Amino acid sequence: MSIVCLKEIDFGKTDGRSEAEQKNFLSLFYDDNYHTRKLIDDNCFIISGYKGTGKTILSNYFSKKREIENKALIRKLNSTDFIQEKLLIFSKSPITREELVIFWKYVFLREFGFLLKKRQNKSLWLRISQKNRLKVLDSLLEEANWVMTKAEDFYQTKEGCSIKAGTEASESIHSANIQAVSSGELIESSKVQKVRAEYTELIRKLEDCVYKLLGTKHEYYIIYDDMDQLDEQMNREDFLELIKQMLYASESLNQRFREGKNKCRVIHALRSDIQNLVLSKSYNLFKTTSDYGVEIDWYAERQKKPENHPLIKMILHKVRKSVDSYSSLSDRALYDTIFFREENVLNYFLNHSFGRPRELVKYFTIVQKRYPEDTKITLKMLQDCLPEYSKWFYDSLLAEISINPRIKSIMQVLNIIQLRGVRTLTSTKTERFARDKSAEIPDNLIDVLSEMYNLGILGIRTSKGMTQFHYRSNAPLIPNESTKFVVHFGLLKYLNIR
Repeated sequence: MSIVCLKEIDFGKTDGRSEAEQKNFLSLFYDDNYHTRKLIDDNCFIISGYKGTGKTILSNYFSKKREIENKALIRKLNSTDFIQEKLLIFSKSPITREELVIFWKYVFLREFGFLLKKRQNKSLWLRISQKNRLKVLDSLLEEANWVMTKAEDFYQTKEGCSIKAGTEASESIHSANIQAVSSGELIESSKVQKVRAEYTELIRKLEDCVYKLLGTKHEYYIIYDDMDQLDEQMNREDFLELIKQMLYASESLNQRFREGKNKCRVIHALRSDIQNLVLSKSYNLFKTTSDYGVEIDWYAERQKKPENHPLIKMILHKVRKSVDSYSSLSDRALYDTIFFREENVLNYFLNHSFGRPRELVKYFTIVQKRYPEDTKITLKMLQDCLPEYSKWFYDSLLAEISINPRIKSIMQVLNIIQLRGVRTLTSTKTERFARDKSAEIPDNLIDVLSEMYNLGILGIRTSKGMTQFHYRSNAPLIPNESTKFVVHFGLLKYLNIR
């Protein structure tokens, strides 16, 4: 067996979409025989997990395997596609909350319609046998576009009649227009309701038509990812309502597909923090996410044999698949080939991360670029590369928590922590230091510190001197004014904290 340099190893990409574009993606993908099986066999349609856990990679692996093995037709969509659909259908006006679930159902049916037409173009038999139904599909899609455009024209007849999907959107179009002063506005309100009812009926017909054309022989999937980017462009409540109704609409269609034995699904890759926010505003989605959700969680307790830890298994799989001379080695032998067993590389990484694949791939990629000619990854290499990794870890964390309602207060506390330069803190000491330095500090400091603990930014020092992080514990502690917090080890280098 020849020993290769680190530069010859493919650890993968930190971005799931980029990794999925690689020619060797299917072979590099680490299948733990759980998440993929659950997604395929259990009709799951919600892939959840925190940022960097591999939601996009799993959805891409699923889609590529179905395309190759079952000739499935698949549409992969994101927030940009949603914006295009919204502009196409409601270019001039906002979408009311009452219309969101109908809008989403139309969007999904429209996408399935495109997939059906794609299948038709590949099959002469389908063009002949389904000729009449395909004509009906084309007609319904065209008619639905026309009716929605007409509805929007009516909707914009009076600026004061426009209802936004925000906190005031709980009122219906009728109740909003009841406030209109002139009888002309009431007439327009009646027209709006009539046209809305018209396109609602059209969407019902479209659903029946698409359902009949899908059949039970061929597979069709629509996969939505990266919808969290819409939070940057929308009011927070509007965004959460949008995602909630998206899930309701997909639940409705997927249930019908299951009942009809159709090999079709609308699938969503959704960040766990966003899912939790949506669930808190919904009465019925918890059961759906429990029964038809795949939650990706890589955290596992430290192992006496590091090659048994799922994150190390993932890395060993990638190494084995990218280096021919290592392909027949056992996990133990391969681990000893690229690491020194007496060095606790796994523990060092877990201490400086949230225990997610993206972080491990990034850390090892930094080491690989700095030490391309070396044949092993050592503890000293990780220590030498810590400054670069710590900056990336900090930036990644900020991107993840940007959706958090307390983001401004969290940034204020992080600024105080950096100014103070000490890794341990209490709410009392933090508040006293901030006042001495005339630094901005949140009024509800203990609540903000508790939220930072929930997010993994801070750990809690227990009475036994151990540091506990929320994401590592099955029974997290509840912080109070006397709690001693500890800054996450992965942030210390970048924040220049001793």
